[in-house]
Amino acid sequence: MTVMNDLVCNAFFQVSEEAGKLVKMDNRDTMNARDINCAVRLILPGELAQHSNDEGQSALKHYEQHSKKNGEHPQ
Repeated sequence: MTVMNDLVCNAFFQVSEEAGKLVKMDNRDTMNARDINCAVRLILPGELAQHSNDEGQSALKHYEQHSKKNGEHPQ
C-alpha cells in the first residue's frame, strides 16, 4: 500500500509541477484543466496519458453537473 501511495504522490507532484511551469510560461496566475491536460500528456507515455485525460475530463464533467444540480458555482 505504501508503494501505491508513493506512486500516486509522485505522479501528482510531477503533473502539478509541470502544469505550474505551463502557467508561468503563459504569464498567468491561475491553473486550469487545460494546463493539467497538457502536463499529463507531457509526463505520461502514450495510451496512459490519453486514458488519464479521458478519465479527468469525465470527472470534471460529473463535477460540473453535480454543481449545477445543487445550485453551486464551479470554480
